[in-house]
Amino acid sequence: MTIDSRRVQALETLIAAHFREHRPVGFYAGKIGVSVAQLNRIARQEAGASVSHLLARRLVDAARRDLIFTPTPVQAIAYSLGFQDPAYFNRFFRRQTGTTPGTYRETERRRLAA
Repeated sequence: MTIDSRRVQALETLIAAHFREHRPVGFYAGKIGVSVAQLNRIARQEAGASVSHLLARRLVDAARRDLIFTPTPVQAIAYSLGFQDPAYFNRFFRRQTGTTPGTYRETERRRLAA
């Protein structure tokens, strides 16, 4: 395993622990001991995406899971994921997935029930 692979593993562990805190990329770079530019280069090379993209992907994955498998209101899911403003969460989710959280929930629950 290369040093860059170990750094990406460390990054993934840090993202899992801190993604709800909406930390800047510099936080992760500092924890791993590299510059922001170097961490982004390593992430793109090893994981195929920038650190920001990996963070957004983790947030969307958690949101999708909560939307489908819990009865929690969208607003509460937004707060649980560290968003200060549920409207911003709605915009973020729509930008990432192409649909609103409410529509996603309805569509996926209908699909699973069929």
